[in-house]
Amino acid sequence: MNMTVDTSTLRQLDQAHHLHPFTDLQDYSEHGGRIMSRAEHIYIYDSDGHRMLDGMSGLWCCNLGYSQKGIIEAIYSQLQELPYYNNFFQCSNQPAAELARALVEVTPAHFNHVFFTNSGSEANDTNLRLAHRYYQLQGKPEKKLIISRKNAYHGSTIAAASLGGMGPMHKQTNGLDYVHHINQPHGFDEGAAESPEDYPEACHIAEATDLDHDKDHHLAEEAPMGLRVDNDEPGHTDSRNGGEECLEERRGLTVGGRDREKKKQCPGRDD
Repeated sequence: MNMTVDTSTLRQLDQAHHLHPFTDLQDYSEHGGRIMSRAEHIYIYDSDGHRMLDGMSGLWCCNLGYSQKGIIEAIYSQLQELPYYNNFFQCSNQPAAELARALVEVTPAHFNHVFFTNSGSEANDTNLRLAHRYYQLQGKPEKKLIISRKNAYHGSTIAAASLGGMGPMHKQTNGLDYVHHINQPHGFDEGAAESPEDYPEACHIAEATDLDHDKDHHLAEEAPMGLRVDNDEPGHTDSRNGGEECLEERRGLTVGGRDREKKKQCPGRDD
C-alpha cells in the first residue's frame, strides 16, 4: 500500500482489526500504539516522522540493518524467478540447497544438515519433534522429559512457551506436561548472592535446592534414562549424595542436545 494515510486513521484501523502479540489488548484498544513507516540503516521512523535507533533490531533479526542493497537486489531477483515453493515431498530449489551448504561450512563439524524454519518458536517446536522421533527410532520412546530454566524464553507457541520458563505465559494455556523447570542461574535476582564472588555458588545452591523439591523429586529419582537439560553446562551434581554423584553419570542425560555416556566429565572424578 503506497498511498499516504494519516497516523490517526492508521491507528484506528489497527486498533479495530489487528491483534498484537505480547500486548494488553484492552489497553491497546483504548490508547493504540505507534505506526512504523520506514527504516534506513540502523534507524526506524514512525508515521509522524520520529527517528529512533532500532535497538531491538526488528525482533532481533535485522542485524544487517535496513539498507543493504545486496539483500534488496537478491530478494527482488528471486521474486522474479521463483517467489516460493515448498520443500516437502522430496522437493528443493537452488537457494535452499546452496544456503544449507553455506551454513554447514561455518558450523561445528558434527552439524551436517539444515532444517529451515520461519521463527525461533517454529525452530524449537521442530527440535522437540525431531528429538522425540529420534529416541523412538532408538527404541527409547520414554526418553522425552525436559528440564528447562525458570524465566527462560524459547518462543511463544504452546510447545516453545512450555520449553520456556515464563510464568505468565504458562498461565494462558495447558502446556506440555513433560517439561519441568528448575531455578534460573541468577544468584542476585534470587537474593542469594551478596557479591560477584558468591554468584557461582549461589546459582549452584539454587539449582540443587530446586531439584530436591518434592514436586521435582521424581526427575532425578524416577525419570527414564535420559533427560534434556536446557541452557546448562555439563557436570552438575546431585545434592542428595553430597555432590559426589554426577547426575549425568547416573542417568546418561542428554545435556544440550548431546548424549553423554556414563562416568564422563563429572566434577571431582578422574575416570
